[in-house]
Order: sequence, then C-alpha cells, then structure tokens
Amino acid sequence: MLGTDISNWLYNGLKSTDKPGDLGYYMGYKICEAYYNNSEDKKQAIKEILDIKDHQAFLEKSGYATKFE
Repeated sequence: MLGTDISNWLYNGLKSTDKPGDLGYYMGYKICEAYYNNSEDKKQAIKEILDIKDHQAFLEKSGYATKFE
C-alpha cells in the first residue's frame, strides 16, 4: 500500500506461483466491504469509497486491519 511496486499484487494472475494472483483486488474489496459495513450512512460510505484521498486513513477507518492484531 505504501510502495510503488504493484507486481506482487496486481496484474499477476498468470505469473503468481506462491499466492493467489491479483490478490490486491481481493484485499481492496475486503477493506471496502469492512468500511461500508462499519459505516452508519451507507450512501455516504459509497461516495467515500469511490473518492478515497487518504488511503492510510481509509484503511484505519475501515477497521479491517484490526482483525490481524
């Protein structure tokens, strides 16, 4: 998320041998799903998901990463 090399996360479906291909898409989905589910205003949540400005703050607000603590 904080780097610039996306080769291990996106566009690697046919080349990935040690983990599922295109894993970044799935992770993005799960983070957005958590964000949506944890939001009281679902309509506003959709708007915020489509216009993410601060990715780190979005991840924190989603609560998704707390599953791994």
